[in-house]
Amino acid sequence: MINLIYATGESESRRLPVEEGESRPEDLPCGSKHHRPPLLASLALYAGIITALILMTPALQRYPVSTSILISEWMFIMIPCLIFLRALHVRPKSDLRITGISIGTAIGAALVSISGILLTGELVAIQNEIVPIPPEYLEMMRELFTLPGDVHWTYSAFVFGISPAICEELLFRGILLQGALGKVSPSWAVLITGLLFGLFHLDPYRFVGTTVLGFIMAYVALRASSLLASMVYHAANNLMILLAMNAAPLKEVPWLMEEAHVPFALLLLSGVVFIGGLVFIRTNPKGVERPLVLSDPGKNFSDDEP
Repeated sequence: MINLIYATGESESRRLPVEEGESRPEDLPCGSKHHRPPLLASLALYAGIITALILMTPALQRYPVSTSILISEWMFIMIPCLIFLRALHVRPKSDLRITGISIGTAIGAALVSISGILLTGELVAIQNEIVPIPPEYLEMMRELFTLPGDVHWTYSAFVFGISPAICEELLFRGILLQGALGKVSPSWAVLITGLLFGLFHLDPYRFVGTTVLGFIMAYVALRASSLLASMVYHAANNLMILLAMNAAPLKEVPWLMEEAHVPFALLLLSGVVFIGGLVFIRTNPKGVERPLVLSDPGKNFSDDEP
């Protein structure tokens, strides 16, 4: 639907040879041969989507949670994004970096995601000491992610994990990130899109966690030079939360429910896995082939020389 057919990638051996000093089409900056989405237009799209979701909230609340999520993701996020891309002649594969990743890069993104859950959970626990989260809110979140007994897990995985990973990543780490990269440095683009992602959820108790999550996913997309890497991260994050909310042994672990601090030893281990995952993504041959430079506004994140 959004050119995911390109996710299979292309082996290095099948790439056509190029003369010394000549760039392949996929290595060219978006500003030269490709069309980055304009930042102001991207922000207008974001504002339109969030406004529509706010206005439609009362109507969506009449449906079951799973149905309202599917409507929100595919009708109010995906369809406007596709119309936006079509109207501005933005090509998902080249302009938004929907390019293939290796299995290793996908595993690295998943490891960063799983370890990141504990790290962001600790941030929420610290926030809870400053601004306590009401018990009623925690109970509401449990009910939201608790799966009904008559719903198959594959359907729930699609609703809570796959759909947000595809639709929200297309908007935030696709359109908005690339739009920001045309005007500011990658470091500022990460900060801007992360803040917009946090604000998008309209939840003061989750703002810190979702904003940090937005920072990480933008950075993963930059490190891997592919939107698919952040999609893998997003899906793994949501699916792990869904598992934690529904697996009987995990439901009794207080720090998984963001009600207590993560044990220090586990927090340290998560940090090691998190950093190792990022390094693995960066050094993977199908990921970033040149170092990421968090500077130079308007420059493509994979155009720097080693």
